[in-house]
Amino acid sequence: MKNKLFFTICAPNYLAQAILSYKSFKRKNPLLNYKIILVSEQKDPLLLQSVPSHDVILHSDLFASEFIAWYTLKYNVIEYCTLLKPHVLKKFLAGKDFDYVSYIDPDTCFYSDVQPIYAELEDRLVHVTPHLIEMKEVDSNPYPEFLHLWEGIYNLGYITLKKSNKTNAFLSWWINRLNDYCYADKLDGLHTDQKWIDYAPAFLGADFVISQNFGLNISHWNLNERDVLKSNDVYLVNDQSLIFWHFSGFKPDSKNLNKNNVFVLSDLKSEALNDIFTNYRDDLCESGYDYFSGLDYEFDKLKSGESLNILNRRLFRVYTSVNNLGSSNERLSRFLSVAKSKGIVSTRSGSDFSYGRAGLASQQSKLKYVHFGLKIFLRLFGAHNYLLLIRLIQHFSKVENHYFLMSDERK
Repeated sequence: MKNKLFFTICAPNYLAQAILSYKSFKRKNPLLNYKIILVSEQKDPLLLQSVPSHDVILHSDLFASEFIAWYTLKYNVIEYCTLLKPHVLKKFLAGKDFDYVSYIDPDTCFYSDVQPIYAELEDRLVHVTPHLIEMKEVDSNPYPEFLHLWEGIYNLGYITLKKSNKTNAFLSWWINRLNDYCYADKLDGLHTDQKWIDYAPAFLGADFVISQNFGLNISHWNLNERDVLKSNDVYLVNDQSLIFWHFSGFKPDSKNLNKNNVFVLSDLKSEALNDIFTNYRDDLCESGYDYFSGLDYEFDKLKSGESLNILNRRLFRVYTSVNNLGSSNERLSRFLSVAKSKGIVSTRSGSDFSYGRAGLASQQSKLKYVHFGLKIFLRLFGAHNYLLLIRLIQHFSKVENHYFLMSDERK
């Protein structure tokens, strides 16, 4: 059993979740290894009160400073952490200690041992869980199926790989794709590391195992196909043992099960579900959630203090594709120099505003003025020109198309 490893990757603000995942795993799997890969410059003393120092690895212990500087500018915290996933998998499998290596998201909690994973994998190479197992003629899921067409068929909050030359080749392919395309970008059809795994069944064939175990990777997106019961202090899911639950987007101070507000805690009629979420919430708070969740991501700011956001990161994507002379450090330095001179780097804190749906929702009061202006435009210029305006807005909604901001052209 010592040749098997689970690991997670997180920034300091997710350490409460990682601590709880670590403790629950070791409680149910005492002979297996679990490591926390921490995207930070140091190990927090509060973390080391719960997790032995040898089970916490700083990303700087695995990757060169040039790699870290380049990719923490190129990618945001989620993109960077998911970029590291195949890199870390490959490093662990390349060593002599582990024949089976599993990644797990930090916001998971274990309720029984993970031996069924290895029983399903047998002598094959990759083991994953799909977002959904059951095919339903009518999609009544509060989290509809079509969303997974962008996110990916498989949830990469979990994956297990077995050491082999074929596995190594697959990881090399995955790494090469993520080094350039680990963005969460609907316009390009990219969803970090996850969407790329849709290719895996074609590449790996019978060596790619799609689990049908209802007790693996339960979350809000598949709760409608899984009946959870408690029998003799054991949680069962469709009569299978609950192995781990993925509390994706869950916050203990929220009334909702996740950030997408698909389920509300008060709607849970099942005693078992209430127990699971109540206990997880309480354990998360005991693991230091209030402290850790308030910690900043160290790479959201430059050394000089300016904040980074999607505009900086996506223009860096274009800049590096058209300026490929010099070392990575030289190219990074030149980009930052130009970006600062053009006013592209902001002094405003990146945490002040969300550029996603939540941030837009907070601006609802201002949207009425936009609506009024668009109605005037339609009236003055007609439907044909209004459609052209929509297409122009669509073009510039892709941040990379604002690369002209980096140019000296005045025409």
